[in-house]
Amino acid sequence: MLMHPMIVPAPADAPSPQAGAQQLASLAAGSGDPVLLAWAARHCDVNTACATDPAIAWSRIEPDNAVPWLLIAAHQPGMQAEALTALARATRYTSHYGAISAAALDAMPADIPTYLQPQLLLQSFLADGAIGEAEATQAINLCRPAPEAGSQRQALCRSLAALMVGQDDTALAYFIGLRIQELAGVPDVHHNERRAAMQRLLGNFGMAVFDWERPYACTTVERWHRWTRDRATLGELGAARAWAAAAASAASAAVR
Repeated sequence: MLMHPMIVPAPADAPSPQAGAQQLASLAAGSGDPVLLAWAARHCDVNTACATDPAIAWSRIEPDNAVPWLLIAAHQPGMQAEALTALARATRYTSHYGAISAAALDAMPADIPTYLQPQLLLQSFLADGAIGEAEATQAINLCRPAPEAGSQRQALCRSLAALMVGQDDTALAYFIGLRIQELAGVPDVHHNERRAAMQRLLGNFGMAVFDWERPYACTTVERWHRWTRDRATLGELGAARAWAAAAASAASAAVR
């Protein structure tokens, strides 16, 4: 359901965005699965109405998570006050980024040729990449224009930005969090240095994972598998940090 819209050209029997969103919402309803609810919540919005709002069910399972409350604030005007209050109390920012490609890897038939596996995983990465855009946009919209000093909105923006910068889930949320810190007037934070350091981390990591000289070698495909699973368990940034630490340790051992 998540990857069907990526097929080009679209099959004649492809469901409309509205029908696809409703299918996801129906599958997620009553599941008690925050990942499934998170997927459905990104597809049920003000433009694609669903019979129920998966973000509300998601917030009941993970009330300390800022992400479902951001979606509720964006899509449920009647619940905005409740959502903003919950946002101020949130203690984490978790979008479940990486779960789509991990599920795709688990579902991949064992007889898929090695040279095709990176291409198929890349397609699932693109589906994962769309995760997080809606809530990140809502987060920065809440903090534009820059809040007044000492205001309740400034306090909310500061706490939200701290969650976004402190998470390991996605690079997008990290960079948006840095921008919100700037808007909210957070003192003594070297935004430009932290932004550049994160860009270096992600750039170096990409070169370590993708062996451009041997893109379809078994060792390269195995790295794709490990990266896919690490993203799902550690988050995009958590996985990048773990891989950077492993590379530094290997380099140090080689020198010794």
